[in-house]
Amino acid sequence: AAGISNKIRKLAWAVLVGGFITEIGHAITASLEIKAYQIERLFNLEAISSVSYNFSLNLWFVITAMILFSYLMFSGAVKCCRRNRTKLCEVSHGKNHSAA
Repeated sequence: AAGISNKIRKLAWAVLVGGFITEIGHAITASLEIKAYQIERLFNLEAISSVSYNFSLNLWFVITAMILFSYLMFSGAVKCCRRNRTKLCEVSHGKNHSAA
């Protein structure tokens, strides 16, 4: 069981780091495309008053990593309670196993 939680932890970190790298790559690519095309020269400047750019940030990877990390925290608290039967269980999920 410990091997599975380590694999899930590694997966969560890979999703988080990979997502950051992907989003940085998208931002760099978009800025290079804007500079490469010189959009201001493509349009009739007498008819168009300005050109603006909108960049978006996709946070799918943060949400996915949070789900994986929360799963690890929850499963770790339950395993701790079942093995140790300590007062830590009261803090982690509100159950007192020492009375059982």
